[in-house]
Amino acid sequence: MTFGYSLPDAWFKNIFLKSAKVSVVGRNLALLFRNHPHIDPEVDANGGNKQGFAYGEMPSTRSVGFNVSLGL
Repeated sequence: MTFGYSLPDAWFKNIFLKSAKVSVVGRNLALLFRNHPHIDPEVDANGGNKQGFAYGEMPSTRSVGFNVSLGL
């Protein structure tokens, strides 16, 4: 999931930058359906058609980051 904001162009009239965007990004923030404790859509323990079923694996990690995009 990503939430971003583009800074107003008026802020960049007198400097070399043309645009800027700041964003917060996140991965594995929440599993939508937790009816079964061993299902994670990013796990493929045995390959084949059993994608999502995990027994004995470490749980998926949640990550949150910050992004700055500058346009020259």
